[in-house]
This record gives sequence, structure tokens and C-alpha cells, in this order.
Amino acid sequence: MKRCRTYPQVSRHWYRPNEHQCPVCQRTLRQAMTLTRRTVITLEGVIRLIHAGYRCPDAQCAGHRRTYRSVQADALALPGMTYGLDVVLLVGRLRLREHCTVDEIHQEVLARLAPLGVKIARREILYLFETYCTLLRAASEAKEDQQWLGQVEKNGGIIVSVDGIQPGVAATRRSTWYAMRSRGACWWPRTSRHRRRQ
Repeated sequence: MKRCRTYPQVSRHWYRPNEHQCPVCQRTLRQAMTLTRRTVITLEGVIRLIHAGYRCPDAQCAGHRRTYRSVQADALALPGMTYGLDVVLLVGRLRLREHCTVDEIHQEVLARLAPLGVKIARREILYLFETYCTLLRAASEAKEDQQWLGQVEKNGGIIVSVDGIQPGVAATRRSTWYAMRSRGACWWPRTSRHRRRQ
């Protein structure tokens, strides 16, 4: 049985949405679920993140089914990742701007995480750099698509993430699409494909 990692310095953070009232009926939102409980490793510390989802308590309200999320919790790390966006950006900067090798990046990240009591594998550096390249590619593609940017601006942002079965493949391939919600609007297409075991 796999044991859970323990870290010497972990801070707990409870994240709630910025909205406190339902925009439709103006009633106070209530916690409806816990969206995620996970550990996120950033350059500033190890965070035990508890992300609560809130909904309107009035079942007759048109906005009752909408779940409100914390922007701060979503901005710490990409869905499914243990390392925060600051670590991803550090790896990308060291590789592309400073022209460091993977071993040099590994040593630098190890040195920065050592005061927190956290170690990182060399292979994880490659995963983080791949994630950085995906973000970079998507940002450059999105900047050139003026029609899409106009639609995003009109809608006030885009969906944070979508996960589902790819249509037309007889449910044998599962695809994940990620998107960032912001005014600048950054989008990256399908970043992972997982084959289901037959």
C-alpha cells in the first residue's frame, strides 16, 4: 500500500469564493460541497488546500445549480498537479531564458524547496517543463485568434476546466481540456490523453 507523503511545514488554507450573495436572488450563498482537498507545493510553502464550493440555498432560484469557486484556489496550481504555478514558471524560465540543463534546473529547484523539507525528482522537472510549454503554446495561439478573444471578452471569461469522454471513439479514450479564466484569457487544448484499460 502506498504511503502518503508527509511534510514538516504544512499550512492549511480554506478557500471560499469571492461572491457572498447569489447574483439572481441576492440570498447569502452556503457551502454545498468541498471541491478539492489536496496538497500544493509552492516556492513559498506547502499548502494543504481545502477548496469549498458554494451555492444558492433557494431551490426555486434560477442560479441554484451554479457552484461558486475561489479564484485564489484555482490560481495556485493546475488541476491534478501537486506543484504550484510558480514552480512551473520557474522551471520554464530557467530552461528557456537562462538556458539551463535539466540537471541544473533540478539542482536549483531542489535548493529552493530544501528549506520547506520538500524533494523533487528529476523526472518531475521534465513534467513541469512540458506543462510550461503547453501553457506557452496555448497563450501564443490564443493571442492570434481575434474572433475567439472577442467572444471570450463578451462572455467575461472562460471555463476553468472540462473533463470528459471524447465523442466518436466509443468511449475508449478520455480527454482532458484545461482553460484559465482571466481577462487576458489563456487557453490550451487537450493536454492529456488516457486510454481506458479494456
